[in-house]
Amino acid sequence: MADPQDPLIQLALTSFSQSFRTGAEGEMLHRPNRPVCFLPTSLSCEAGEWVWATNAYATVYDTPITGELLDAAPVVVRDNLEAQIVLPPNMKMILADQLFWPEWHVNFVKQFVKFIAIYRRWVEAEYEESEDPVDYSATMKVLENWRQTCDALVVCPNFSSSWEAPAFFPVYDMYCYGACLEYFEDQKELFAFKKDSWDAYLREALAIIGEWQHMFDNLMSPKFVAFPNVYGITVIFTKR
Repeated sequence: MADPQDPLIQLALTSFSQSFRTGAEGEMLHRPNRPVCFLPTSLSCEAGEWVWATNAYATVYDTPITGELLDAAPVVVRDNLEAQIVLPPNMKMILADQLFWPEWHVNFVKQFVKFIAIYRRWVEAEYEESEDPVDYSATMKVLENWRQTCDALVVCPNFSSSWEAPAFFPVYDMYCYGACLEYFEDQKELFAFKKDSWDAYLREALAIIGEWQHMFDNLMSPKFVAFPNVYGITVIFTKR
C-alpha cells in the first residue's frame, strides 16, 4: 500500500496537480496501450518502491541527437568510450547471463551503454569541470542518478519488450522547453488573432513543465524513478 506521506502521493494531492489532471483527462487519459501518456497515474507503488505500470516515461528517443550531443557521438566512437562504461549491478548481471534473459533486457543494457557514453561526453564538454566545477558536479550527480534509474527500471516487474532507456533529464528538459516555445510561437504566427490566448497557454504549459521539473529534481531522481513524458502537454492546449 502506498504511504500517504510519500512525496509522490503528496504531489498528486495538490490542487495544481488535480486541476492539471482534470484538464488532461480528455486527450491524454492513461491507457495501457498509449505509452505517450505522461500522467503519474501510470506509476504504481509496489513493496514500497515506485515503479512504472507501463512504459509511459520519457525515453532517450524522445530527444534528437543534435548539436553538442551530435558532436559527442563521434568522439565516443573514436575513443571507444563505451568500453570504459562500468555497468551497475542489475545490468551487469543481465549481460553476464544474457542467454537466460529475454532479448529486450539485453537490448536495453546495450542501449544504456551507448547513451551513457554519449551523455557523459556531453556533460564533460558542456560543463567543463575546470570552468564550472559546481554545475559539473551537480550534472554528474544527475547522470549517476540516471544510471541507477536505468538499473532499477530494467528489473521492474512490468518491464516488457517495448521498454527503452529513460531520457536523461538535462537533455530532455532542454529540448522539451525549446520545443514548447517554438510550438506556441508558430501558433501565434498562424493564428495571430488569438495571440493573447496563446501567450496564456504558453505560460500555463511552462508552469506545468516547471512542476514536473520540481517533481524530478526533488522526488523522482533521488528515488531513481524515470520521469514522465511531458512533451505531450502542448496537445492539451491545441484543443481549446
